[in-house]
Amino acid sequence: MSLRKSLIARVAEIITSPRLRSLRRSYFELKRSLGRRPRTIEVFLRAADPYSYLLACDLPDLIREHRLKVRLHTVLGLPEDMVPRPDLLEAYAQIDAARMARTRGYDYPRETKVPPPDLLRAATLLLLQCETEPEHAGLGSAARILGALWKNDRAFFAQLPGAASELTQEHRARIKRNEELLRRLGHYNSAMVYYGGEWYWGVDRLWHLRKRLSPGSQNDAPSGQRDASARKLSADRNGEANPKNRRLEFYFSFRSPYSYLALERTFAFADRHELELELKPLLPMVMRGLKVPRAKRFYLLKDAGREAERNGIPFGRVADPLGRGVERCMAGFACARKHGREREYLLSAATMIWSEGVDVAEDRGLARVVERAGLDWSEFQSYLSNEDWRETVEQNQADLYALGVWGVPSFRLGDTIVWGQDRFDILEAAVQQR
Repeated sequence: MSLRKSLIARVAEIITSPRLRSLRRSYFELKRSLGRRPRTIEVFLRAADPYSYLLACDLPDLIREHRLKVRLHTVLGLPEDMVPRPDLLEAYAQIDAARMARTRGYDYPRETKVPPPDLLRAATLLLLQCETEPEHAGLGSAARILGALWKNDRAFFAQLPGAASELTQEHRARIKRNEELLRRLGHYNSAMVYYGGEWYWGVDRLWHLRKRLSPGSQNDAPSGQRDASARKLSADRNGEANPKNRRLEFYFSFRSPYSYLALERTFAFADRHELELELKPLLPMVMRGLKVPRAKRFYLLKDAGREAERNGIPFGRVADPLGRGVERCMAGFACARKHGREREYLLSAATMIWSEGVDVAEDRGLARVVERAGLDWSEFQSYLSNEDWRETVEQNQADLYALGVWGVPSFRLGDTIVWGQDRFDILEAAVQQR
């Protein structure tokens, strides 16, 4: 491994270190305590983001439990380079948020669509007013506003003063300041909570904030084991599996940390439910012509580190396989498939890339991956010059876009399509539906 890659692996290990994260948290709390400052969270909401509605519904309990102070910030647009396929994200977010709302018992329509421009404008104006309300009241108002927005409840907005106004220059200046604060603190997305140097996205990451605020709590169930949510989502509680839901398609990338986090759980899930698992590798987003700016990469790495710790998965000493490393892993996948050792190969490659700092762009590193997977290195080498895998990967990419998603890991089980390593509860429900 080159000196540069060795240094990068070491830096990644430091950035994602649970010990360093704990020390930073302790240092922040010590400073806050000495300064007699209350625990204060910064909350960034966007009317057109259904995850913002879920967050506004979930936060009040956390705030009351830990006596948090809240600062609300309304944002309007997201940086173009941070959202490579906004069309797909917009459509998928509505489906995903509706499923999540049902697991939590929130009032949310089953058939969702993007609210019309006049209601989005009205909701944005009212969210700006919430920023000036007493903090707990403001968050409750925000939840009601966003709930009415996604239910297309025109009567709700008609009765509120100011909802029919236009966004003035002053309003836009406030939104711009909020968006600048979001970027200055190191993020790019809405439905975000910031506390003491760390970001928490939507309801999915509030678990980490709860654990941080109550280190001794027993709320330790990994994200892939939310059985209660799965039962709520299931259309049939008798547990009789749908014979059509026998095949699980798994879209992954060797360069995706979340694909690595999902890998072993995907195999276990398929085995538990006796599913036919179809592995569909993809090129990383950057190699597909999609942008992943530095701020986004930095957040994703740290977030993946927290999720890895949560699920007991080794992580942190990273050897980025971008480019030659990814291509060699892709080419050799056919060798693993020939011998029926795809699982062993993927687990070996992903573990070495994301937790052991092994450079798969070099023969020495890739040979270690191959040997751990129980394959013959001499035979494996004969596959590395073969380009047939590119056609397969292009078809996998087309299939993924046809499903309405673009990121990995993504899954298809029957008619259920999910994106993310934290959606196994949705898959559990899908496999139980009659």
